[in-house]
Amino acid sequence: MTRRGASRSSCPLLCLALLAACSSNDAKQDSDSASESGTASESGTETGAPAKYQATIRRTAHGVAHIRAADLGSAGFGQAYAFAQDHACVLADQILKVRSERAKFLGRGPADRHVNSDFAYLSLDVKGRAEAALAVQSADIVALIDGYAAGYNQYLADTGVDKVPGSCGGQPWLRPISTLDLFAYYVDLGLLASGNALVDY
Repeated sequence: MTRRGASRSSCPLLCLALLAACSSNDAKQDSDSASESGTASESGTETGAPAKYQATIRRTAHGVAHIRAADLGSAGFGQAYAFAQDHACVLADQILKVRSERAKFLGRGPADRHVNSDFAYLSLDVKGRAEAALAVQSADIVALIDGYAAGYNQYLADTGVDKVPGSCGGQPWLRPISTLDLFAYYVDLGLLASGNALVDY
């Protein structure tokens, strides 16, 4: 199969997932039972320029993805591509939430649930917090998250929005994401035990 193409405290969630997926020991243990492998890449131009991100995605017989890449950006790219193959709609829904666009695309919701969510996330200034967090990250963290956003977007481009499996397939709210969108989601995760609990109020 070949395809072309927060704060510091919240980043360990993604980093742990990457470490688990990239573990060389696990890759060696699972190599004999791998059922699917492929290369995902994103080219900077349409003129045959070297790809900006290159990652090999290898899956075990149980479907667990292992990512091999030469740099952090490509590792994030491969991890996101594999994640999107399995759960694109999960992240799309969370990004819709932190963009405060649920009511725009899904209507007011039962008892104005979507409207309340949108206003709550605007009030919590999730986007502003994300911008502030992104501005103080190391180059390595930014490269990792840039790559992750690019990998997710590449999956959408390769698959086509109408062919993405799940409830989001063909929906107008299934769109490319940005590094800032991801950081807004990380901010939301950081608020799970605080401001997030007040959203319904």
